[in-house]
Amino acid sequence: MLSTSQTLRTLVFAATLSCGLQADAVYDSGTVTFTGSESTLVRRPYRDAVPSDWSVVNPWPGLASNAGPFLYKTLNVPVISSTINTYVQVIVDDPGTAVFVSAYRDSFTLASGSPTGTNYLGDEGSSGNPFNNPNFFSFVLPANSSLVLLVNTTTAGTTGGASFKINLEAFSSSDYDPLPSAAVPEPVNIGLSVSAIGLALLARRRQVQGGSR
Repeated sequence: MLSTSQTLRTLVFAATLSCGLQADAVYDSGTVTFTGSESTLVRRPYRDAVPSDWSVVNPWPGLASNAGPFLYKTLNVPVISSTINTYVQVIVDDPGTAVFVSAYRDSFTLASGSPTGTNYLGDEGSSGNPFNNPNFFSFVLPANSSLVLLVNTTTAGTTGGASFKINLEAFSSSDYDPLPSAAVPEPVNIGLSVSAIGLALLARRRQVQGGSR
């Protein structure tokens, strides 16, 4: 379930949208589909059902016990601000409950074919679209840092077909203050409207089902 801080953060964000305030949308992946030709992981990140929250330091959850191979992609987001820490919110549209997204500062590292906690920033906690709305998680990205998003499939095998879409929004504080104008990069493929994101966040969290994660 959502923590108290996460619940308040979701409500505050929805309220800013209803007042007509807009986030700085800094990245839109567009719809991405795994083809089956991607690189693979031996093991994938563990889904602990706790979406990362920028109000705390997010611990690396480790690896799931089930073996792969799992397909993966990395999405690279350039430096958002060279001068201030940015509060980043990642919105994941995963209608097939088929992928899992985690974030890393500057670079992503493998050991024995599996992800490590080096440079880890946070992850979405679980896969899928709760209540048919995109999932989301957040973290603080230090100044002058780039961002690497790891997207892996959750079912072992090399069959393609899983599709997803990722949007990033950035703020200068946990109160959803906009970035200074000089810090806002030119958006990359911005397509998802802020109003649609607001509806997605308003309906947010759920009790995550148990079982293998």
